[in-house]
Amino acid sequence: MKKSIFFEHIIAASQQEQTDVTEMMDYVASIGYVGCDMGWESPKQLKAQAQTLSSHGLAVSSVYRFWDYTTPLDKTDASTFFSSLKEVGTTQAMVIPMGGKAPYEEQDYTHLYAWLSELCSIAVLYGIDVSVEDFDDAGAMINHTASLSRLFCHVPAMRHTFDTGNYPYFYESPLDALDVFIDKITHVHLKDRSYTPPTQNQPAGQMADGAPVYPCANGEGFVPLKDIILRLKAHGYQGYLSVEHFGHKEMKNAIKRSAHFIDTVLSDLS
Repeated sequence: MKKSIFFEHIIAASQQEQTDVTEMMDYVASIGYVGCDMGWESPKQLKAQAQTLSSHGLAVSSVYRFWDYTTPLDKTDASTFFSSLKEVGTTQAMVIPMGGKAPYEEQDYTHLYAWLSELCSIAVLYGIDVSVEDFDDAGAMINHTASLSRLFCHVPAMRHTFDTGNYPYFYESPLDALDVFIDKITHVHLKDRSYTPPTQNQPAGQMADGAPVYPCANGEGFVPLKDIILRLKAHGYQGYLSVEHFGHKEMKNAIKRSAHFIDTVLSDLS
């Protein structure tokens, strides 16, 4: 398994430390990260960022895109998206369907499944795995075990980006979810959560019921990350473990501590 980091975390760390983004790229590469999860803006932007990352020893591990499923799928746009990912050397596309509004009707789900099926049929032409995550939003259509199970039943080609910290958002066990979806997992967001702030000035996020929760470095919260990594390893997962702690107020330090945690777990497995 390989360590990855969200590109936004590199930007946040460079802003907090008042240093250049390229210097932060060198730093994350020096502590063993080899990939970056990127947000989609355009083909030009992705290619430019991929070239910069490559010059600092980093690859594009996955590209995520917020995509309006309520409008007809633009096949040309989809083809451009997937061909751009192929060009920069990644096979991972995570789609976050947007545009609907709860409460959803049965016809909304029927439309979503048809839309995603069409998207997957285009992606396969470029060798791209399309995945969805367990999105931590009570108003999202795909956000917990039941909604994911139903989606995978209707869209067999769809894969799963397993977010370790989002199942707990709904008080679901990530280990139970891992057992259910292990054969669908193509990418992993390694996210921990804590009930106590990691720093004095750390704003709180919320669980689904409004309870306060905080971002933290991997291994410093209540999510059983070590057990998750062990099960992934035992199942033969060899992809990226993409560290995620959006909003952390000491991002560089958190990036370092997360890397150390992952290295320690993987070392124990060898």
